[in-house]
Amino acid sequence: MIRGYSDKARAVFDRYIDVSDVNIFIFCPYKLYLTKYIGLKSKDTFKSILGKILHRVYLYTSHLLAENIDIDSARKRVLEDISKRFNIDIGDVKKHIDRVVEYRYSIPLLSRDVRIEFYVKSDKLCLKGYIDLIEGSYPIEVKLRDEVRYSDVIQLTLYTLLLEDMYRSDIDYGYIDLIGKGVRRKIYINSDVRAKALKYRERVQVAEMTGIYPRFKGSCNKCDIKNECRLMFS
Repeated sequence: MIRGYSDKARAVFDRYIDVSDVNIFIFCPYKLYLTKYIGLKSKDTFKSILGKILHRVYLYTSHLLAENIDIDSARKRVLEDISKRFNIDIGDVKKHIDRVVEYRYSIPLLSRDVRIEFYVKSDKLCLKGYIDLIEGSYPIEVKLRDEVRYSDVIQLTLYTLLLEDMYRSDIDYGYIDLIGKGVRRKIYINSDVRAKALKYRERVQVAEMTGIYPRFKGSCNKCDIKNECRLMFS
């Protein structure tokens, strides 16, 4: 088993990689290039803004749950938080917010030691990033979808390796919380997925060092910048 604290996980190339960039790279390497280095961005839509809101709601509610705040008080505090952070009519999103708060309160905490948007970095692994949620020592990624993607598992695995390097302890699984479906998936971080995750780390490092980002057209229909991309490079 490759652990984050072991020499087997040490990076060959001395170049830091954001873990979230690996997720994008798996979706389409070209999208990573366009968004990170060209600065191409999609226009905000109600759906994209709602996604950002619900992601914030879920994380903030996790904090309130850990503080033993009752659900009615949590709803009130979450609405106040969103009103301050987003320029949007709360009435348009309140039912969605209430659903996410109820979902979060329906899942027992793994630990009262809860951290949100926790920054991790490792010189040995040459990885860095913000983990959505940590309960005890277990990493949890929060996704707006109703399904787990392969790239999500790779992302979670890299965060697990980072935490192992930080804590010098074994972490055999993490979780992916699917807001769209209202479920928590337990993901076992086995030897095979660890090796694949580290291989993707190297592929992103090589892409960034060489400037070569192959375009994976199989993802185009699911891409939020496909129109802008086609206008620039079709």
